[in-house]
Amino acid sequence: MRLLVALAARNLWRNRRRTLIALAALVIGSFMIMVLDGFRNGVTDLMTEGMVKAQIGAFQIHRAGYLEQSATEPLKLTLADTPELRRRILAVPGISEVAPRLSTLGMTSTGEHASLMAMLAADPVLKDRVCPLAPRFIAGRNLEQASISNGAVLGGQLMKNLGLKQGDSFTVTAQTPEGQTNAMDLQVEGWVPVLDPFSAKRLLAIKLSYAQQLLRMDGRVTEYAVQVQDIRRIEEVAQAAREALGPEYEVHTWLELQPLFRDLIRRQVFVLSAVSIVLLAIVITGIVNVMAMSVYERVREIGTELALGMRRRQILLLFLIEAGFLGLWGGIAGTALGFAAVALADWRGIPFKAPGSSGTMPLHPNVPLTFGLLVIAVTIAATLGASVFAARRAAQLRPAEALRAL
Repeated sequence: MRLLVALAARNLWRNRRRTLIALAALVIGSFMIMVLDGFRNGVTDLMTEGMVKAQIGAFQIHRAGYLEQSATEPLKLTLADTPELRRRILAVPGISEVAPRLSTLGMTSTGEHASLMAMLAADPVLKDRVCPLAPRFIAGRNLEQASISNGAVLGGQLMKNLGLKQGDSFTVTAQTPEGQTNAMDLQVEGWVPVLDPFSAKRLLAIKLSYAQQLLRMDGRVTEYAVQVQDIRRIEEVAQAAREALGPEYEVHTWLELQPLFRDLIRRQVFVLSAVSIVLLAIVITGIVNVMAMSVYERVREIGTELALGMRRRQILLLFLIEAGFLGLWGGIAGTALGFAAVALADWRGIPFKAPGSSGTMPLHPNVPLTFGLLVIAVTIAATLGASVFAARRAAQLRPAEALRAL
């Protein structure tokens, strides 16, 4: 076996041009797969951070059954916003911040134009602690910077539909839990240029105190938005919150609340995985061609080896060892270069301007060590698989015919 390994290594470097071509294909293929996965992870993390730290928090807490009836009766199941309940939530390991919020449906009007709205009210200070990136997506002034107490932030399309600009006043009406209709005058302080289609046309953000006054819900909210210390542990912390709060409350993670983004992430993973598979297929095709040429060029050499007593299974094993060396060297080199490129991009950060953002956020590609090891293993396995046909062809040559070959 040691002799076969030494012979395989010598054969590879005897024809360096062919070997370098095969190695280049493997290095480029494994390098691109590493970089694609790194950027996929970076974009996924950025999307997650954008939703978790800019819009809805890591997860939300509601009364049991709230989501099922929120579309028709959003104020039926509300929560008493008490210091005791906040302390219970903050006592859950992994939770860093909590903000009470109130959401409902209503109408906005300017006298000339009217539109449906989805109100989202929160304490500006607590909201920015739970969603510290939210101000980046707001043009104009956010609620904490508002020049007046009855300021509002609107979805960009809603603001356009109402014909409003910063500083204009408008009226909002909504029903109280008892079914009475109340109205309140607000002033445009800021707007979100781009959101998902529903939010862009419906979003109206105001201060929690004004929403409670409008709806006659002093001391009551519809939900708590929660932020965690480590967004990679959202599911774990959410499960701990469920156990701590009991069946009276529901805990829904951001992926459960935003199925659109969950599906978007899944499609992104699918597309980039498909690209990686195509790259691997191209590399395998190149290896098949290289190994087939190797057999064609070494027909007389193989015939001599068979005539001198080398067994066919040893010929087969010799070519597979050569392929294994190619896969190992190419996989390690490409993976190492991929790690270096991803680490450099992660260290420097890639400025990324999200749609609707008034500033840039750093994109940090990342790839786990286990994925690098998987790429090396797959590269070796793919190279061995691509070489089986050429190796079997070499092993099945007849010595006399091989020696007569030109």
